[in-house]
Amino acid sequence: MTMTKILRLPLLVALLAAPVALSTGCKKGPAVEALTEEQASDPIALFQQGVRFLKTPDPKTGEIDYAEAYDHFSRSAELRANPKTSFNAGWTAERIGDLQRAEKHYRRAYEGDPNYEAAIFSLTRILRANKKPEEAVEIYQKLVDANPERVDVRYDLMQALTDLERYEDAEQHAREILRQDPENAGAYRALSSMYFAQGRLGMAQLCNEKALELNDGEPGIYNNMGVTYILQKDTERAIERFQKAVKLDPKNFEANMNLGFIALDSGDYNLALGSFRAANQTDSSSRDARLGLAVALRGTGDLDGADKIYREILKSDPKFQPAYFNGSTLHEKYTRNFKAAEKYLDDFIAAHVGELSPSHEVYERKQRIQASMEEERKRQEALAAAERERKEREERNKRLLAELKSEVDKTEARLSKCDDADVVEMAGMYIEQIKMSMDDPSMAGDLKTFVDEANGMLDVCVGGDPAEAEDGGEAPE
Repeated sequence: MTMTKILRLPLLVALLAAPVALSTGCKKGPAVEALTEEQASDPIALFQQGVRFLKTPDPKTGEIDYAEAYDHFSRSAELRANPKTSFNAGWTAERIGDLQRAEKHYRRAYEGDPNYEAAIFSLTRILRANKKPEEAVEIYQKLVDANPERVDVRYDLMQALTDLERYEDAEQHAREILRQDPENAGAYRALSSMYFAQGRLGMAQLCNEKALELNDGEPGIYNNMGVTYILQKDTERAIERFQKAVKLDPKNFEANMNLGFIALDSGDYNLALGSFRAANQTDSSSRDARLGLAVALRGTGDLDGADKIYREILKSDPKFQPAYFNGSTLHEKYTRNFKAAEKYLDDFIAAHVGELSPSHEVYERKQRIQASMEEERKRQEALAAAERERKEREERNKRLLAELKSEVDKTEARLSKCDDADVVEMAGMYIEQIKMSMDDPSMAGDLKTFVDEANGMLDVCVGGDPAEAEDGGEAPE
């Protein structure tokens, strides 16, 4: 267990430790067959069915149906209390983003077996995520009291104590770790996070540098340094540290998330896309990673992909405001599908019946969408009017070109009667230019001017009106 930070522009918050993964395999297979009525009431059959769902990705998409796995594990756990079953129910609840249910199941697993370390660390992690660090401290403290040599537990205890702003207690545990091992890089990294939480950025960076001196191959140290550099407004060095962390560990969740958010902030959507995809591969349950991926997809033009992610998030958490608002913005600003944008907001209101005040942001957003719809209506009307004008102008020019063709023929006839070499050369150039441009209706006005110029020159040479010359009339001297 390590203590790290993740950047969410413009805020910095503590990141959860990585979930404990079940060994499920990733081989594709046939769809999971439904249980019989008798099996559906058998806790062992339900548990085995949950495992089947984890081992059987969708043949087309390769995705695992965590929701079905959770349903079977939770039903098994309800029928027969068992730490392992409860743990698996908690783990799959995390995968679908339901941290409240995850806490319930992990707690049952821990209560069923207080020595079940996977349940201990998962429960304490979720307790911190659910804003209950005092309970996490209590559990960690019991484990430290029973195992004073467990520095990994002290790291996590320091993190929970930092959540509670019990900085002196956290520092005391760091001293105990360093008393046992003066060159423990993890202790300095934990101290760095503690100082960071206090806003003591200089001390945080000094501890990071000491940790790096003791262990320059630890990606978490580079990530923490990058976060500190961000607050020190040294973005270039922050990016370098995050990239170093990712180079050491391409699946490093924290560094990929931080690099992704910096890329979004700078408009580098391709870099953000790669970073958030890596983060999602490491932890597919992270809503922040999925939201970041959706924004990156939007930035690279995959609007359908972004919309799909928002809908998947809301399927597992129907009250999650950021997904509703981001989905609405996607359609309002990018697809210009205002009905879809408004539906996201209406669905949000429906999911929070009786919970929203009249001044809630959602109503302002609805008004903004109505204004955007009116602006778009006016814009479309203006475009339609401009298109009508363009077509009318094109038709006028085509008629003018048809008339010009006859005038050019008459002008050429007059040219053949002119014996002034200079006039013949100049008027001939006009006529040649006219003939070269007769296929372009937009040139009609200019070509009419050229014809008039040519005839003006010929009036001096052969006199008369082109029509009279054609009829054989004598040109006046």
